[in-house]
Amino acid sequence: MDKGHRGLLTLVKRRNSLTSFNQSEIRRNIGTKGSSKGVHTAQKQLPKFLGSLANDAPFFLALKPFKHRVAITDRDGDFTYEELFKRSFYLSLEIKKALRNQESKNQRINLICPNGVSYVIGQWAIWMSGNCCVPLSGQHSTNALEYYIKDSDSVLVITAPSTVDKVGEVCQKIGKPVICQDPNLVAHTNIDIEDAGPFPSLIFDERLYPKNKPAMMLYLPGDKPQKLLLKHQDLNREMNLVRNFWDLDETSSLLHSMSLYNPFGIVDSLMSPLSAGGRVVLLSQFDTTKVWSHLLGLQCNGTYLPRTDVYAGVPTHYESLIKKYQEVLKEKKMKEFVRESCSKRIKLMVNGVEPINPDLHAQWTHITGHTIKLY
Repeated sequence: MDKGHRGLLTLVKRRNSLTSFNQSEIRRNIGTKGSSKGVHTAQKQLPKFLGSLANDAPFFLALKPFKHRVAITDRDGDFTYEELFKRSFYLSLEIKKALRNQESKNQRINLICPNGVSYVIGQWAIWMSGNCCVPLSGQHSTNALEYYIKDSDSVLVITAPSTVDKVGEVCQKIGKPVICQDPNLVAHTNIDIEDAGPFPSLIFDERLYPKNKPAMMLYLPGDKPQKLLLKHQDLNREMNLVRNFWDLDETSSLLHSMSLYNPFGIVDSLMSPLSAGGRVVLLSQFDTTKVWSHLLGLQCNGTYLPRTDVYAGVPTHYESLIKKYQEVLKEKKMKEFVRESCSKRIKLMVNGVEPINPDLHAQWTHITGHTIKLY
């Protein structure tokens, strides 16, 4: 297996501390303890961001050349970069209104949205309002959500129509204000928000994005969840590394079926393709039939599927896809079709979070002709 570069944000727990895989191999590490107990911040031993945006600014400010390109495709349809920007700006005004009595900027705001455009709109809106995004999963139990919301010391919770009942119940219990995104914002409908200004708008003040303040706080898995604080410069540098290693550009289209909760699912597999002006096809959840349909360019239940040429998964996904393949495909011609289609249509398949079993990798290579890159 070609291990390639291990991801900046791919962390494991060793001896009750967080370290990155093979630090000497990748020459970068984000698992350095900060001054606060249980909180990890990023080192500065990283290459400079090579894009046109400032190293400490949100990456969407550099996306003007791609304003008319499709950025996100989810079950509600296609959304261009300009549409995402304007919808996020609209939500950012609601956030500012909700926090108008707050004395300081860069407050922590929980984002609890399903896989889809609502997540991207929420993330960008939090940054547009000058605050720190703390993503949580709607799949958490109510007790877990209550713990994370309290532990994150957030001032507000942003959620989507499909998760508002569960999230609202928790927030009401602990007395935390919550904003549910307008259904029109997250649906593929024409909405009149022209007053948001040009793309990107000149309303942004660099003081909204202080260099020494975090832009995102992530919870890393483990018996005792650890917090990872990331500044915009940390996120930008990681996205640059991923873009270079995966060879992403505005023509790239990545199939995404992972949780929007861990670093690999959020920063590497969602934000990095977007920072290149590419498209991300966001599945609401991992589904073997839908993933195979995308990889092979087949219609799924009569529905048109956009082209994808990059697939990012985790070991359990590849294992499930192999199992589905073995259950359904028996004939030699069909197996040949799968290998030929994957070889021609997909330019890259990557695995994150943890190493993949060598036997599983060998099976996947035999089926698709692809060597899975471990990032």
